[in-house]
Amino acid sequence: MAEDLHIVMHVPKTGGQTLRDHLQAKLAFHTEFIHLGPKGDSRAKHLGLAPWAERTPQERAKARVILGHDASVFTKDLVPGERTVKYCGMLRDPASRMVSHYNFNVEFKWVRAGKDAPDWTWWSRGQKRNFMSCWIKENFLREPVEGVTDDGLYEDMTRLLSSFWLLGVSERHQAFADALCADIGIESTSGVRVNAAGERYPQRAMTTREIAEAVYRDHPVDKAVYDWVLARLDQNAAAA
Repeated sequence: MAEDLHIVMHVPKTGGQTLRDHLQAKLAFHTEFIHLGPKGDSRAKHLGLAPWAERTPQERAKARVILGHDASVFTKDLVPGERTVKYCGMLRDPASRMVSHYNFNVEFKWVRAGKDAPDWTWWSRGQKRNFMSCWIKENFLREPVEGVTDDGLYEDMTRLLSSFWLLGVSERHQAFADALCADIGIESTSGVRVNAAGERYPQRAMTTREIAEAVYRDHPVDKAVYDWVLARLDQNAAAA
């Protein structure tokens, strides 16, 4: 029987770092668990390992779980042998995700670089429309977003996410983690989240009704796709 290969899509600021740290602790890092992102890349370089895509087929065949901003629908092609591919991923309420992104981005890209923190209004206006959906299309599907209508983007997202073995939302992070870890065969996370604003760095903005309404208005596909995922989760829970 083909061994399962779990590929976890990591949209920025949806709880992926909590999963990353847990998987790193419970599986053999760089062998069973592959992190395709800055931390995994830098750690591999520190250990003298070649980039994962450049390692031998025998090494890449040992992968069981792959997670990170750089994982895509094509990542499976780098894993030799007959494998059952299980795509997984979480979305997040667009307003909550945007505020979290602001707090993180401002701290690490502005303040710690010696620059004054921009205010929320200025920063949010500079974010790509339908950030979450566009990020998935460009980074996970590896397709351009130029010229795609809102209806087309929504269809692309729901078609992709309908094919996922496991879907979740950050607001129900533990349920997602429990299901993923059970299928992998490891204990689940403890419920403690990492990289949260207000703990590792200041929480300069919070999700207010005014902010939420503005984000939903400016990122309508993200809101519609998030609502679609929530409805799907509720239907699955009711059926179970």
